[in-house]
Amino acid sequence: MAGMLLVLAWDGDENVASEVSSSRGSVEQTAGGETAQETDEDTGDADEKAVRSEPVALPEYEMLDERYAEGLRQIDVQTEAKGEQQMRLIAEDLRSFTPSDGILLLDFNRENGPSTGTGFAMLFDSRAAAADPNLSYTEEEEEAIFEEDGGIRVVSFKEAEESDPSLVEEVEGLLSNL
Repeated sequence: MAGMLLVLAWDGDENVASEVSSSRGSVEQTAGGETAQETDEDTGDADEKAVRSEPVALPEYEMLDERYAEGLRQIDVQTEAKGEQQMRLIAEDLRSFTPSDGILLLDFNRENGPSTGTGFAMLFDSRAAAADPNLSYTEEEEEAIFEEDGGIRVVSFKEAEESDPSLVEEVEGLLSNL
């Protein structure tokens, strides 16, 4: 009988699970409830069957406009990405644009949708960047951004309106520096 280990970790606003099967040597990664499909055949034990769905792929996107000030870069991104998980994938792909000891602010917008954006992401190069005076993160929140979120904070406008409306104002304060 193959041994199974399921490891759950919190990655930002998403649950991430890895399933490791010692007898088959396969690993599955799940992000936000979606699981990459296994490549090995099942041994027949119903308890070992994993939930299967399509892996989450990097959505297509286009960088439209870019503004830069000391320690801050803002990029408008056009994409049909839906939800924070897909926006996070784009943010991770654009991480290299983050200024040294600064903040990269990505503003996500849809081409074929409402004129309001889908959300935004802030990528912090350092803990000092997360302590920007325009942002009101506590020390615990700053630590969570790096320990749990890998230095990336992705926020849908819907979430911001519902749980932290002041965050949009804080981001606008950052943008006033551009």
